[in-house]
Amino acid sequence: MNADRPTIHVLLVEDEVDAARLVTRRLTYYPAVHFEVTHVPDLSTAFARIEEQSFDVMVLDPSSSEFFKAFRGGGSGAAAPARK
Repeated sequence: MNADRPTIHVLLVEDEVDAARLVTRRLTYYPAVHFEVTHVPDLSTAFARIEEQSFDVMVLDPSSSEFFKAFRGGGSGAAAPARK
């Protein structure tokens, strides 16, 4: 981490490893910010990680069926806590 650049902690929920690598690589194109990316394959794992670690942003794969379930209330019943 460079002390001159702010760090943004990203939780990336993506079931395709190649897509996750691409997103992570693209985030390095922004030299003013350091993105620390934690990749998980599904929402269940994401919710578990949120309990363990604080993130600034969570990026969800919109093509995932879990994405629609989570926002229609048909998911696991867990909700990601809003953090300030």
